[in-house]
Amino acid sequence: MTNQVKKIFLVATAMTVMSLNAMAGVVIQPSGLPKAAQDFIKKSFPNDPIVYAEQNRNDFEAALESGIEIEFFINGDWKEIKSPYKPLAQTLLPNAVANALKQKYPQASILKIQKQYSSYEISLDNRREIYISNNGEVLGEKLD
Repeated sequence: MTNQVKKIFLVATAMTVMSLNAMAGVVIQPSGLPKAAQDFIKKSFPNDPIVYAEQNRNDFEAALESGIEIEFFINGDWKEIKSPYKPLAQTLLPNAVANALKQKYPQASILKIQKQYSSYEISLDNRREIYISNNGEVLGEKLD
């Protein structure tokens, strides 16, 4: 498959998944995302353009060209990031959380990060889900 065909496939897949997950959502222009969401994407994924954006009743969603999907709270703060094709950077996590993850699984790659009230749920490529508090304490883990 050529790169162009792969990109079209990724975009179509992301759009299908996101539309099935939130039937009540409204497709919007990327500029319709909250400023905090736009700023986060520009800073964290500078060379990965937004190919799809959606507004739901209580949140926003965006899909990037690489296949990364990001869900945002209504105020624009991110609440979940998932990447089915390439690992996510540990720099997306607070230092204490990233350090705890490095100590526990130094070789593992991050596929999904979900913010909880006072912790993070992190899915890794070794089929583990690990729960780490905001201050870096490993709260638990499970094999997925």
